[in-house]
Amino acid sequence: MTWPRTLVDVADTLRARGIEERLSPEDPFLGACARADRTTAAGVLAGHPRLLDTLSADALRRLPDLAQQGRSEAVRTMVEFGWPIDVRGGDWSASALNHAVLRDDAELTAFLLEHGANWREEHGHQDHVMGTLSYASRSEPVDGGDWLGCARALIEHGMPVPPTPYRFSDELADYFGARGN
Repeated sequence: MTWPRTLVDVADTLRARGIEERLSPEDPFLGACARADRTTAAGVLAGHPRLLDTLSADALRRLPDLAQQGRSEAVRTMVEFGWPIDVRGGDWSASALNHAVLRDDAELTAFLLEHGANWREEHGHQDHVMGTLSYASRSEPVDGGDWLGCARALIEHGMPVPPTPYRFSDELADYFGARGN
């Protein structure tokens, strides 16, 4: 017997064996969101319109957890269905926005900001996205990251030029310097 490798595989195995009807509506909805399967997610929500209001804290943390994993389409799907955008999760208790910035995902950063993400939302290191951007631009946890794109998206969505206690890569320091700091 081959064992399922992911929770999505488990859900697919259960579905193939006709066990899906024993699952709560939360399970197929979470699975569909994780797969970025908007059609299935919409179908589940149509049958259970208040489902988002009843999700467990663990389920809500899937948004930042998936952002931390770089699962941008899953994050977009969840946000489009009304997921609370500033919920914290991942291994450093951060919002999806903080995880997107750390991973250098400028497109997801802009998307989250356009959908109400708050750059002031604190993460588990008692700072906000300015600190995340500062750290990421200097330590480059992702090779060739687009932290300049993240910085531009943040500035375009209302984040002020960071004050001098924050340190950035030379590229970002020049960018912010040209804007008045």
